[in-house]
Amino acid sequence: MWSVVQQEAVIRSIGQVFVAISLSTIVVVSAVAQSSKPATGYDWSTPLAASASLARAMGRHDQFASAYHAATQDERALLRALIEQDAAAAALDKTCVDRFKRGLPLSKQDTSRDQADIKGDEAFVYSGGKESGMRIRWVRVKGEWKLPMADILRAHLMSYKTLQNAIDQKQSWTGQLRKVTDEVCAGRYGSPEDVDKILGDLAEADDSASTQPTKK
Repeated sequence: MWSVVQQEAVIRSIGQVFVAISLSTIVVVSAVAQSSKPATGYDWSTPLAASASLARAMGRHDQFASAYHAATQDERALLRALIEQDAAAAALDKTCVDRFKRGLPLSKQDTSRDQADIKGDEAFVYSGGKESGMRIRWVRVKGEWKLPMADILRAHLMSYKTLQNAIDQKQSWTGQLRKVTDEVCAGRYGSPEDVDKILGDLAEADDSASTQPTKK
């Protein structure tokens, strides 16, 4: 299962336009998931260190809203919706741990081959090296490197046309996650893999729906 940084921040480069952030796969664990664990012990001093720290945090369910830089009201509104969605995702994973003694399947991200281009206060980190063509933009804010919510908002507007449509989609998915959490508690699934499969089915249906005409 992919995380928010993989789903919401893995960037598909199309020319110079970034089609990023939560447009392909479903959230299960998140870089911005609300958790009782503080976001400590990570290094934001360079783009590569920040990218590696964020990848490492995915499996820890640390609270990572601070990993993003939201500069406008619209960016903060979308980030709040993502945080709520990812809190539900983290709660689902915890419920799986409580019931099955292990959480949802994770895809471990190898950052050892990542490369970065830095120009002043902006950098691009290439996942798996420059030859991959997969790059994520980072910006330096008060000495720390962060993911800009401007890019995430732009990608959502490309897909959902309006901010409200994007927020509605996040809230809808939050409801789906909470419903599956209740079903896990009720004993509907036999393993985390069963839960992962139903989430994949729901994500596929959600992705198909997102290609339909949206509200103007």
